[in-house]
Amino acid sequence: MKVRSLRIPQDIDQAIEYVSKVEKTEKSQSLRKLARLGFEYYVAKAYGDGRITLRDASMLLN
Repeated sequence: MKVRSLRIPQDIDQAIEYVSKVEKTEKSQSLRKLARLGFEYYVAKAYGDGRITLRDASMLLN
């Protein structure tokens, strides 16, 4: 797993904190989960818009 450093806006940090509290997990784990969900949504939207094929979507999502 790679380590990345980025600046997170306050509203997104609050969302991470909320998920962390609700699911009783560490903030880093909540951030990884939200990032994965965001990527899955991005791929689904790209498929729905016809920008990628179903094969491409399945490969991107493993």
